Amino acid sequence: MIGLQPAFDLLIVDDGSPDGTAALVKAAQGLHPGRIHLIERAGKQGLGTAYITGFKWALANGYGFIFEMDADFSHNPDDLVRL
Repeated sequence: MIGLQPAFDLLIVDDGSPDGTAALVKAAQGLHPGRIHLIERAGKQGLGTAYITGFKWALANGYGFIFEMDADFSHNPDDLVRL
């Protein structure tokens, strides 16, 4: 995550959320070029397939560690450093 040391990249998989998630991510990408990534998928394809899509993307892009976290802060981003 941005601001943690070591730095972490973010990938957001969005299934056309009506809350404007993709637009917010695109705005954040401009502030953190190359650190925040977005996959936009058509329609609701489900959480499980979003995980699989994200994991496949991370492996294809050479990431050695992959963590899944909910964006509602039910997971503390600061815990990533310990993992």
